[in-house]
Amino acid sequence: MFFQVHTDFIHPPMSTPAYNIDGFYFRSGPNIQINLVSAKEILPLRHHVLRPNRPLESADFLGDDDPSTSHFAAYDTEGNLVACATLLDKPFIINPDIPTTKDFQEFHPELLSTIGMRARQLRGMAVHPDHHKKGIGSLLLNYIETHQSIPMQTTDLWCNARTHAASFYQNHGWITVTPPFDIPNVGPHVQMYRKIRQY
Repeated sequence: MFFQVHTDFIHPPMSTPAYNIDGFYFRSGPNIQINLVSAKEILPLRHHVLRPNRPLESADFLGDDDPSTSHFAAYDTEGNLVACATLLDKPFIINPDIPTTKDFQEFHPELLSTIGMRARQLRGMAVHPDHHKKGIGSLLLNYIETHQSIPMQTTDLWCNARTHAASFYQNHGWITVTPPFDIPNVGPHVQMYRKIRQY
């Protein structure tokens, strides 16, 4: 099952082939194109991957239509939507009912000063099941982080990652902030943080 491109919602391409995105070079990766799109464009894929047994509206997140929200879509060479992610303007807040990890307390005390500061939350990151293990998720995440690192745009990132995906984020430099906690009707997650540097 693929999600075809709906040209009514696509902005001009943001990327050239995978190895050269906005002038930032990656060593290897699949040949995909990353566009900024509307929430409506990525909703079917987000629902298919993240909320498969729930109503479509359960994949419609609060803040999706805010002017400051960015939705990223990755398309293969045939125009199929193969991955997506969303960035919401949302301060980095640690739930006081959830303790932080020992590693976070011991090795990243400087990040405690960022609590409550302006940040962006990564939500709804999904790769179509037929395209897992192809590097598409890594390329999309790298693009988002690079996009955020541009001067005047720099804002640190955080997310609530599903526990089975935590190692993926850790391999990309994200820090685990909390032990697992449950999000009702969704499952176990950990809070993670990414300190963005300017290029």
